[in-house]
Amino acid sequence: MRTTILAPTLTVALLVSFSFCKKSSDTTSGSSASITAFACGTASFSSAAQINSAYVATATIAYSGGNAVSYTAGTAISSTGVSGLTATLQAGTL
Repeated sequence: MRTTILAPTLTVALLVSFSFCKKSSDTTSGSSASITAFACGTASFSSAAQINSAYVATATIAYSGGNAVSYTAGTAISSTGVSGLTATLQAGTL
């Protein structure tokens, strides 16, 4: 018997690969959006990268323990390993 578990996802635009995947342990008080854990092995991309072509895609990562709080879009974060690559958190609700 095969069981399929559906998990909520966190979507990040413009991400090519993960060198690591971890949740920050920093927390703030109030009604900040938070999760318990990422399921890094579930990461998927909306399109495949092509050699010598601009790459635009969405990465989706499942998570658990979302607290149902809405969050705003983030500012672009530059890659430390790939020149010209940025990632931006899209607005949503955990």
